[in-house]
Amino acid sequence: MTQEAADRAQNALEAIAERALQTNLARVTELEDAVMATLEGRLDAEQRQSAKRAAHQLAGSAGTFGYPRSSELSERLERFFERGALVDPAELLAATSWLEALQVDLSRPLASREASDDPTGRSANDSTAENQQVAGHLLLAHPDRQLAPKLIHAARARGLVGHWAPDLERAITLQQRHRPNIVLLDPELPPGEGLELLTGLTGEGERPDTFILTTDEDVDRVAAIRAGVTGFLSATLPPDRLLTAALDTVARRQPQPARVLAVDDDPLLLEAIQELFAGTLTEITAVTDPLQVWEALRQTDPDLLLLDVDMPGATGLELCRMVRADPTWAALPVLILTGSIGPTQVRSVFEAGADDYVAKPFVGPELVSRVNNRLERVRLLRGLAENDQLTGLVNRHRLEVQFARLQALAAGEQQPLSIGLLDVDGLKRLNREHGHTFGDSVLQSLSDVLANAFSGDDVVGRWAGQELVVAMYGMHRDDGVARVAALRNEFQRRRFELNGQQVSVTFSAAVAELGPDGKDLHQLFRAATGTVAVAKRAGGDRVVATGWRPSGDETVTDVLVIEDDDALAGLLQHALESRGLSSRQLRDGAEALRRLTGPDRLSARVIVLDVDLPGINGLDLLSLLSQKAVLAHTRVIMLTARAGEAEVLSALQSGAFDHVAKPFSVPVLMQRIRRALDG
Repeated sequence: MTQEAADRAQNALEAIAERALQTNLARVTELEDAVMATLEGRLDAEQRQSAKRAAHQLAGSAGTFGYPRSSELSERLERFFERGALVDPAELLAATSWLEALQVDLSRPLASREASDDPTGRSANDSTAENQQVAGHLLLAHPDRQLAPKLIHAARARGLVGHWAPDLERAITLQQRHRPNIVLLDPELPPGEGLELLTGLTGEGERPDTFILTTDEDVDRVAAIRAGVTGFLSATLPPDRLLTAALDTVARRQPQPARVLAVDDDPLLLEAIQELFAGTLTEITAVTDPLQVWEALRQTDPDLLLLDVDMPGATGLELCRMVRADPTWAALPVLILTGSIGPTQVRSVFEAGADDYVAKPFVGPELVSRVNNRLERVRLLRGLAENDQLTGLVNRHRLEVQFARLQALAAGEQQPLSIGLLDVDGLKRLNREHGHTFGDSVLQSLSDVLANAFSGDDVVGRWAGQELVVAMYGMHRDDGVARVAALRNEFQRRRFELNGQQVSVTFSAAVAELGPDGKDLHQLFRAATGTVAVAKRAGGDRVVATGWRPSGDETVTDVLVIEDDDALAGLLQHALESRGLSSRQLRDGAEALRRLTGPDRLSARVIVLDVDLPGINGLDLLSLLSQKAVLAHTRVIMLTARAGEAEVLSALQSGAFDHVAKPFSVPVLMQRIRRALDG
């Protein structure tokens, strides 16, 4: 065959291939439908046969026209549908990746498709990851085999390469191999160890944004926050919404770009301006018709307006005057691009209300500097308007705005939202006796502790005077109490110089939850204010939930700690009381039996019971309490260093509500106690 004939044949083949493209893509669509039907368990025999036939035809067509990778992938899909209705989830995941690789391969222009064909036989997964514009990697560390393929499919649609780990060992391997940007984590993977993965997500590179998938309240949210979790997501959300919620949260954590609206009738000049700011945190919206400015202003809500002077329909100076006359946009910074910088023109620019001007033709760096300087001034002014000057926290107005955003977010993502109201104990007296400078330093110090302890979607602000508020996204009331109580301990360790002595200052706090305690920020604030006042009258220096009241009844307590180790009991009582819970300690099993069943009966909602006790050991005491019907109104958490299966079983059979092994984590035990109290 001559070269001319060969070229003619090749051209004819390519022409046919182009005509066949739509047919082949339609076959891919049919295969996609069949894979999704398999995923959802609704693929019938007829549809499976049709899909198998489509895969077979596609394999032949792709191979004929010189696309071996597509042919190979189609053959894999043909075998996939040959296997019948029972499909391993891992194969289902592979099938979705093959389909995606097929689309990429068949949709690319012919020349690049030939160049990209990989004769080395790398896997479809590899080629897909390389051919796509990958936005990052997502790791799903969760044993749910139904969720995994759906979520990874949704991730791929967003340019993320998804990885699934059904167990902790696999999760650690994938984390080390791919360094994912986002991790969706089951905290019980396996039970109690999921958070270890979270703690271990460090090492080289940036820490990934990690979200806990939860379907109940057993997850220790406070421990998760301390371990560095980014947020919580409801596992009941559909996979697509789950992924959207995670990506939205990640986006909110990114620095927000500045928005500039540029108006010029010369599209080439606008294109040059956009090019100057490409790759920066300044987004340029270009408008060539000056009469479209008002619509563009509403749509973009810019931080700065860039106007050319000479434009048909309306000049830049006319637009500037109109902007200044509109209360909505009167404060918007305006920069004028002008071809004349004579005294008359410059005077006209400033008389029109512009903030600055740049001469045309402009020099790129000068325009960038002028715009950035003006934007920096905008940020500075906004900071002054939205932040409290003493503490640096957001002011009340900004706090209300950000809480409204969190409230909408919590409603959409089915997450709790709480506020903590913190009030420094005796600050007015300190101001009166030692001057406001000392009081200001206390407030600043507490603000620093708050700002360092809360981040992400949390919002910390100064409401008024000595009242600071923290809005805690993803936190129930009791979780919020635990978080603020931990902060209280840190603040207590700080020392202040007063009359040559080092002194500590305390605060009282109340936590209110959106829903149970109020439907908006102001209702929550009122509920918390009343409880803080009660806490202060009771002596202050405590963190409590709204509605807390001091018992004042020596025969009733929230938690009775039956433990002969005074140091351990003291630690527990401190943790309980800092959370607004009353507690008592008894050291002897026989004494405990007498107090819980005798004439001067002590009543406790929860008993934390050690096994090794003098008098009567814990297990025998538990049995006696059960016989005397004490367990009808009291829940017992066993505390022991012997955590063998037989012992745990014996305790539970004797009526124990829960069992915690020594050594234990205080936050975890507090979570168990809270669950016993609420149950």
